[in-house]
Amino acid sequence: MADPRGAKHPAVASTPPDPTRPLNADQPQHVPGRPQGRIPVLARFVWPSGPRWVPARAIRWTPTHVMVLWTPDENDVRREVVVWLRASDVRRWIPATR
Repeated sequence: MADPRGAKHPAVASTPPDPTRPLNADQPQHVPGRPQGRIPVLARFVWPSGPRWVPARAIRWTPTHVMVLWTPDENDVRREVVVWLRASDVRRWIPATR
């Protein structure tokens, strides 16, 4: 964020990106107020190193988006992260290949 004099705000300029927030995170315009379930899914996260499918749980959804709950470190299951993704980045199963 720039101030009126053209200087960059130091807190914003030095804030590193959140390593648990994928590049394809995308919040819908309207968010359901309550959790809607806890459905096992595969979530496609896009990282700077490329896309990766990870196990997660769908806990809220709209026609266009899904809020997933996932554990970034399988050795620390006490830490869970919530991320909104487009519905096209969430699957209930792996599609068969021909």
